[in-house]
Amino acid sequence: MRPAIRAENPLEWLLLRLGLLPTPLLDGYWGMATSRALLTAIELGLFDVLRERPMTAVELAERLGTDLSGTEVLLGALNGMRYVRRRAGRYSNGREVTRWLSESGTLDLRESVLFFGDLWDVVSDLTGLVRSGNAGNLHYDGRGPDFWRRYLRGLGVFVPLAAPEIVRKARLPRGARRLLDVGGGHGLYAAGFVRRTPGLSAEVFDLPEACAVGREMVAESGVAEGVTFREGDARSEPWGEGFDAVLLFNLVHNLTPEESADAFRRAHAALRPGGVVVVLEGEHQGAEGDISITAGLNEMLFFLTSGTRVYPEATMRDWMSDAGFSGIRTRHLISMPMMVLITATR
Repeated sequence: MRPAIRAENPLEWLLLRLGLLPTPLLDGYWGMATSRALLTAIELGLFDVLRERPMTAVELAERLGTDLSGTEVLLGALNGMRYVRRRAGRYSNGREVTRWLSESGTLDLRESVLFFGDLWDVVSDLTGLVRSGNAGNLHYDGRGPDFWRRYLRGLGVFVPLAAPEIVRKARLPRGARRLLDVGGGHGLYAAGFVRRTPGLSAEVFDLPEACAVGREMVAESGVAEGVTFREGDARSEPWGEGFDAVLLFNLVHNLTPEESADAFRRAHAALRPGGVVVVLEGEHQGAEGDISITAGLNEMLFFLTSGTRVYPEATMRDWMSDAGFSGIRTRHLISMPMMVLITATR
């Protein structure tokens, strides 16, 4: 899926078709400006107030306690983006807000968008990090509870859409009783397996900061009794043994190549014979030819946030094979088309 510049009148359409619009200028400014405007609207609670009724800029500024000129400027940007509509001087939420940025919509993505605010400083240092290569890892730099709550709740919002398909395609061993979710954070994927697999219990193994948020989220999901949390660093501490399944969901891209290869060895050792490892990662076509914008931007993101990369499917399959796994199989997801699900058996 690729963001596109869309013409709003016949002249713009013609210039775009002829390749005469300065698209690098538009990409460079619009991406930055639209992201910041959307973040600011959510941080101020602007969409929440407009859910009550259409308002003028004056009324909205009074409710938000903001400057009138600043409020007008922000509303103009949001109107151009079609997040708000303007009729007879009054503003109301657009369809995208109703669908994606409210509790009653298809998904409430507000926490996910707010997490982008945590990434602004990191992304703005891309030039320096490309020059030096000295990217850090935000998982280990002492960020506080508010960051971890935004981070994990932002990731967890997609789980209800994807979990039923993932559980169905993962195919745990018959009679599976014990599942280990390594780096499982919010615990909602583990909860999804417990909810749909009779007799299964799950253990989420993650950093203390992640477990604190995960316990809250699993309790809210209604399956807290079937999911427990173990605090620790999966890169260095024992994983345990005798599990029927090990989940490595959105973990490998936060590890170095050496740590990734070791993670698959640890997964193999943690499983009983016949147990399965299930990997969920972003798609990446590899080093030959063009890659998708998803793969390219994910590579940049994980370099910035973890000092790591997105690893091609072929590389992960090699690590799995080297660790002793067999029956390696890749499945694509309708609910998350930018991800791949890879399973293998000990």
